[in-house]
Amino acid sequence: MPLRIQDNKCIYCDLQGGTRDHIPPRIFLDKPYPQNCTTVPACQKCNQEFGNDDEYIAYWIEFMKAVECNNGVLERKRIEAIFRYSTRLDDRIFNSLKVDNDNIPYMEFEKSRIINFFKRLAVAHFFVNKGVKTNLNNWDILFFLAKKSQPNTKQYEILGQHRDFNKSVFHDNISWNVIQPNNYKYLVDKNNKCVFICIRDFLFSKACFCHNDNTCLIAD
Repeated sequence: MPLRIQDNKCIYCDLQGGTRDHIPPRIFLDKPYPQNCTTVPACQKCNQEFGNDDEYIAYWIEFMKAVECNNGVLERKRIEAIFRYSTRLDDRIFNSLKVDNDNIPYMEFEKSRIINFFKRLAVAHFFVNKGVKTNLNNWDILFFLAKKSQPNTKQYEILGQHRDFNKSVFHDNISWNVIQPNNYKYLVDKNNKCVFICIRDFLFSKACFCHNDNTCLIAD
């Protein structure tokens, strides 16, 4: 059975909880859901805000994969259906659609939302695996998109600026905990206070726990 932390306070803001946040978010998984998922306590406000970001990022990943790898076809029909029937996403997605100099469509990413998304996942995974609550602001997020075979990936490849993420093979040397093959995997490095996350074998991140002065405990 999935691990459920017995605590009523939101792990993100420390206010009274009342809801459970699925880690990983179910929108990144396919049914039947795996048994090795967890939930963590969250307040209604945090859970709602994170849920909105989850929908946007899930569609953004599928759109990018469709353009880069699948000849414009969305692989996950669930994501296509959510976009079709969710009015919340319409304007947000439409306003982010662009065309590059080669007339190739792409979606501009909302950097701050993706950073907050990975901070939330790092806090939750670290809490579940180490039993320690951490503040969202004490995580430094480094992330990028894995380069695919298409030549038009340059504008998507590196989304973070840290030198550690110029190593295109870093994700091949990690002993991942696989939640669902091809959809979600992660690793909590307890000794170095880092969390690695991979979504859809496309969007990778490394989160490092930092001091209050935002100096990371580990840089490599």
